[in-house]
Amino acid sequence: MSEKTNLLVLQAGGPTVVVNTSLYGVIDQGKRVTRFSEILGSQRGVMGLLHDDITELSAWSAHDVDRLRRTPGAALGSSRHRLTDDDYDLAFDTLDKHNVGALIIIGGNGAMCAAHELDRAAAERGVDLSVVAVPKTVDNDIAETDRCPGYASAARFVVQSVRDVGQDVRSLPLPVSIFETMGRNTGWLAGAAGAARYGKSTAPHALYLPEHPFSVDTFLGDIDRFVTSHGWTVVVVSEGVRDADGQPVYRTQIDAQKDDLGRALPGGVSSYLAAQVSNKLVLRCRYEQPGLCGRTSMAHVSPIDAADAEHVGRAAIDAVVHGERDVMVALLPVTGDGASPRSRLVALDDVVGVVRPAPRDWLTPAGNDVTDEFVQYVRTLIGQGMWEYE
Repeated sequence: MSEKTNLLVLQAGGPTVVVNTSLYGVIDQGKRVTRFSEILGSQRGVMGLLHDDITELSAWSAHDVDRLRRTPGAALGSSRHRLTDDDYDLAFDTLDKHNVGALIIIGGNGAMCAAHELDRAAAERGVDLSVVAVPKTVDNDIAETDRCPGYASAARFVVQSVRDVGQDVRSLPLPVSIFETMGRNTGWLAGAAGAARYGKSTAPHALYLPEHPFSVDTFLGDIDRFVTSHGWTVVVVSEGVRDADGQPVYRTQIDAQKDDLGRALPGGVSSYLAAQVSNKLVLRCRYEQPGLCGRTSMAHVSPIDAADAEHVGRAAIDAVVHGERDVMVALLPVTGDGASPRSRLVALDDVVGVVRPAPRDWLTPAGNDVTDEFVQYVRTLIGQGMWEYE
């Protein structure tokens, strides 16, 4: 580790229900290490680096630090900002001003890229800076890790919600309900809904993931078949489903609906598909788009997810202490009930620029369902105590 004695941590990208638990792990473990004079936090992600918006976390009370484990959102604030060449001088001025020798970045794929770029820029400038990345995303699409903190809790929300919607729809019955999950590029959350089934005809009846080309005509044929068979249906669609040409099935045309990187905000495909069902099949159809509720529900925190999130925060501190840099903490597969999380360090060079899709062999040949292997993977992560109704 650098002779500079302060540690800086930041949170980047979309929050999860356990991202503050990783921050708790960093702060609590960091306080146990005497070589850190101060533990600092960058407000609003990398924007805090660029605008010298730094807070002293080591001054937080034990109560405030502990409360992080029960608080959704990003306690330090977050942002989506892609570093430009002009940003690096500002960032390193801030790091130097605050005597920072170690930087921990908690985030998704964009944050992994920022960590790698900052490490590279430090090396080019001859700055001794240990950069360690901590994964988090409900999309579960970061490479080289068995799972991403945030995913299991979001998957638990999806599983319970789809079960509950299924009970509601079959009661009326409302013929069709389309449940939309988050997932801009991958279908890990949509696929998780396969674990909602607990009986022969329980919801969902089909799952549509970006990993398989989506056809509106095939979708409508599925809906017609399910309604004919059951009298009702609930299907799950990832917000990021794409057609055979790789184009999004639905994308907002509203300019204001873009994120800080200029990307159209995902979401809304369920509304589009519900209109297709109503117009072409002449069936009543609702759509459910939980959106942010699915990644911020404290009521659905998975115990494994919380343990994972804390573990990767603590492991990042250990990596810094051992002089590691330009690495990410990657989780290893769960070994059994109640087992403590295990991890390894992987080079960020192997992570950056790679989006980890759901395995193609975990999807059925028709592409509208998942295999037992996918379901078992999810059930291992979401934990016990889910409501069943038969």
